[in-house]
Amino acid sequence: EPHGKLAYKDLRFLEFWEPVKWLSEQADPQAAEAFKETVLSKYANHPVKAWRLCLDMDGNGLCRWNAFNQAAERIQWKGNCAKAWLGLDTQSLGFITLHTIDPEALRL
Repeated sequence: EPHGKLAYKDLRFLEFWEPVKWLSEQADPQAAEAFKETVLSKYANHPVKAWRLCLDMDGNGLCRWNAFNQAAERIQWKGNCAKAWLGLDTQSLGFITLHTIDPEALRL
């Protein structure tokens, strides 16, 4: 086939593709704060503990969407994960860090 042309078979994957939930949501800063409050309260208001034991379990310093979603399940958070995620990942980096949860804890 010539370059630059799409055939039906090239687009068939779209029939089965399901975008992640956060792609169709709007950021909600209140949901983000509610998530932070819940995760911190589950770990005795100790941000580093919450980060290491719940959000960054593989220790790479980042928490991506899937890990965030799993963390929300782990702490039984009932809020809108997609809206909270977007409220935390304000720069659309695709990840959050300890700084996102508690900037002071990271500094220390």
